[in-house]
Formats: sequence, C-alpha cells, structure tokens
Amino acid sequence: MDSCKPNTYCLNSTLHKKFLLKYITSKINGKNELLYKDFGFYFSKDKNYVFKLTPVLEGKNVILYIFDKKSKKDNLSYCLKLTLKKRYEKDGFYYFKESKVDNINRGVCGIKKKVIQTTIDGTYLIKLVDAINKIFNVEVSKLDDDATLTICDKNMKIKLIKLLSTGKTWYEKTGGFELSEKSIYKDAKEVAETKYEYYYDIMKTEKLSALDGDFEQLDVKDLEKVLKILEKYGLSKKDTIKKIVKKIFETKDGSIANCDKKHIYKFVLDLPDRMRAYKDKDSKYDKYRNYRNLIKGIIGFNESVKRY
Repeated sequence: MDSCKPNTYCLNSTLHKKFLLKYITSKINGKNELLYKDFGFYFSKDKNYVFKLTPVLEGKNVILYIFDKKSKKDNLSYCLKLTLKKRYEKDGFYYFKESKVDNINRGVCGIKKKVIQTTIDGTYLIKLVDAINKIFNVEVSKLDDDATLTICDKNMKIKLIKLLSTGKTWYEKTGGFELSEKSIYKDAKEVAETKYEYYYDIMKTEKLSALDGDFEQLDVKDLEKVLKILEKYGLSKKDTIKKIVKKIFETKDGSIANCDKKHIYKFVLDLPDRMRAYKDKDSKYDKYRNYRNLIKGIIGFNESVKRY
C-alpha cells in the first residue's frame, strides 16, 4: 500500500489533515504552532513528495505557499500559491468557502534529505490543491488559465492544444477545473472536427483586408510547408484538426521535430485574421467563425472553476 514519506505530516492521513487545520487556526489566532516535520502527500507510487507549506495571513485570507529553491529574501519564487477565502469557524477550526489558485509552477520545491532539491510538477501540485481544498471544506475553487509552453522559441497555449485534442483544458482533465465561458467548448469541438483543408483554402483565397481589420500578411509558402510537414508524419490536409494536433503534439517518442511543432501551431492552430470572411454571413464561413472565436476567446486568462 502506498503511503507518505516517513516522518511527515501526511495530508492523506485523517489525523494529519486535522493537524493542518489546527496549524492554520493557530496562525489565525496569533499562536505560535511549531512544525516538527515537513508535509507529505501522494496520489500514486511515483508522485510522492515532501514539502514545506508556508501560510501568510492577508486580512481574513490565508495564502499557502510552497517556495521554490530559487527563492531569495527579496525575490520569491514558488511552485504553489493558493489563497483561502471567506473563512468561517466550526468545531474549533477555521474553514474556507472559496479558494483561488494564484499560481502553479513546476519547480525545485520538494525536500529530500532535509534539503529542497526535488522537482515537483504541475500534475502533482493540482492534485495537492484538491486535497487542501477538501481539508478546508472549500465549496468553490477558481484559477485563471493561461498555461503555456515554449517550443522552438514559440510560445504556445496549452489550453488550445488540449481543447482541440481532448475537448478539455489541462486544468480540467487533470484537476476538474472547467472553463466558465462554455462557448469556448462549442467552438473548440467544431474546429477539432473540421478538416484542415477548409482553413487552408480560406487562407489561400481570402486576401488580407486592412479595411476590415486584418493586419498580418500570410506567405503562401508557409501554408505549403504545412502540407510537407503533415506528409512527413503520415498526415494530410484532409485530416481533421483534432487528428493533426494529437499526432503532432501528443506523440511522446520524440519523433516529431520541435520546429515542426512550431510551424504547425502557427499555421494550423493560430492563423491570422481574415475578417472579411468572418463578417460574411454565408453559412460556408460558419466554421471559420468558430475558429476565430476560439482563438480570440482564449487569447488571455480564462477563469476556470471547480465546485465541490
């Protein structure tokens, strides 16, 4: 049977969950509750870490941090920042009705042999957030999703890739946080099921119109390069966006070149605006409207919510 690392306050343990409640309650009441051990948590055999959980009071809120090894006195770096809000007291402990996941960052914040030296990833941290939310009886937890990754010097939105390949964002699939704006799911489904040739043909035939609000020129050679990359990996323009995205971005054996991923992202997932087509009410442009609405709908932070 799996268990936390030895000599920790284990957040899988009913007894030690009570200790976390006692620890935070003591902090709020201005008492010095000493920690004799670090915290531990696991959700699988290979996801079992030890960490320091640091509470900071901000008004009636409590902010829980897991600091990164890179933290300095005047330059804090952390793997987790979780704010507990709307506190209330019950049976001698403080609980919270809401929480906000301010930041989750993969980093060196796990403890081994009493030293911060272990890398903890986002999957573990979002599972830990869920455990903490349950300990404090949180009813609603929120986060702003703008997770990205950089490949071949290109910044890419993870939520766009995941929505098109699985129909869910990474935060939803991993932690149960659903996008508040439900129209994004509808647009993503339509785009995912559309063959790339539809968007390819629009971009080849619809010219840039500055009068309608277009700004980015498109070199046809870049579209032709897309076809060559697709052929290289056993795909074609007649494949759906979903099939292309799954093959290019979710093949884990290293066979997909990073700069090929960059080109596919730019010229399949993130094509420039062609507003004349978008404004045209002809039904033949419906799927293009879905495409542009999706891209614009996730351009910044998107609120995601988990209800308990």
